[in-house]
Amino acid sequence: KHHNFVLRTEMRYTRNALKELTKERYVVLHGMPGSGKSVIASESLWDNQLIMEYFQDGVFWVKVGDVQPDQLLAKFRALCIKLNAATMPNDIEQGQEILRKLLSSE
Repeated sequence: KHHNFVLRTEMRYTRNALKELTKERYVVLHGMPGSGKSVIASESLWDNQLIMEYFQDGVFWVKVGDVQPDQLLAKFRALCIKLNAATMPNDIEQGQEILRKLLSSE
């Protein structure tokens, strides 16, 4: 029961943080493997009213936890394609910069 209470509390906190986001700000969930980060994120975003009111353009779900650099670069490129980026990154640093510009200009 204690675990469910903690998850509900964290989901409420996460939803509130998402509602208070401003341009160029982020919500980051971190913790030990198996601590419930993915559950908190997915359950917090399972609220259609929250999505429609605060994220009209949708939500990108990118897992970057335990990935190799080439896998991360592939994820960056896939996200650049979805965001209609004019250029594709050749390395992770370039991918970060392209995505930062794309996400801050919207």
